[in-house]
Amino acid sequence: GSAYVIPIAAHLEPRVRRFRARAAIQNVVTSLGVLSALWDAADRGEASPDDGILTDAEVIPELVGMVLAILTAP
Repeated sequence: GSAYVIPIAAHLEPRVRRFRARAAIQNVVTSLGVLSALWDAADRGEASPDDGILTDAEVIPELVGMVLAILTAP
């Protein structure tokens, strides 16, 4: 919730902070959908690691980094 977002995005005007929080959520959902499609394609032999397929261990740090970038940018 907002208790986690406000401290790292306190530099933003509230309207901008809400917009970025929603954009961050949408980004995560979209990214997970893309990744799921890539995993499915790899299972069918139609994709390779060069197609941007991350491992389970790589996904969370990447998503956290993306969200932090969205919320902490000036």
